Amino acid sequence: VNIDSLHVLIDLGQNKQVQYFVTDYLLDPQPSVYLPKKIIISVSDDNVNFNEIGIMTDSTPNETLSSIHKYYLNLDAPLNARFVKFSTATAGSAWLFVDEFQVFASNTSVIREKSQKIPKQFNLEQNYPNPFNPTTTIKYAIPKASNVILNVYDMLGQKVATLVDKNQNAGQYEVTFNAAQLTSGVYVLKINADEFAASRKMVLLK
Repeated sequence: VNIDSLHVLIDLGQNKQVQYFVTDYLLDPQPSVYLPKKIIISVSDDNVNFNEIGIMTDSTPNETLSSIHKYYLNLDAPLNARFVKFSTATAGSAWLFVDEFQVFASNTSVIREKSQKIPKQFNLEQNYPNPFNPTTTIKYAIPKASNVILNVYDMLGQKVATLVDKNQNAGQYEVTFNAAQLTSGVYVLKINADEFAASRKMVLLK
């Protein structure tokens, strides 16, 4: 549908703490034309009175080569809400396909299993985007059930975040890492899964 605005309401069922919001949008504007989106997050306890809490940030601003845009909003502290409303508007009309809306209480990481296809070998991909601010996506694959530990360290070797620490079935996984509480710099991502170990450097640029 060719639209200029969109409102999506999420009912959390009861009042819960919310802090981190992410959306995936697939845009199909005219060739080499970027139409910026303004995505506003509002919350309510009664589905009548909504308070605006912020505007989401485009992960790839002014990007014209890719049609995939992720939007993020991370609050400095969690707040209580039952209803969360995503309101978007374009600077003109464009094809807009909504992939997903997500609301999280945690501001560190979100884990998603991407495929039931069993990979042939262990793998840790480079995070994307890199450099990033403040969120980035990390993908890894495990060919068999394993105890997976995925940590982030600073350049002094101090652990600053644990993204995964659990037994997982064979498969391909995707983790969204939110580094809003960290300072700019180079960090090291390390994975240990049974006999497999690997690391990648990540650059946080605020």
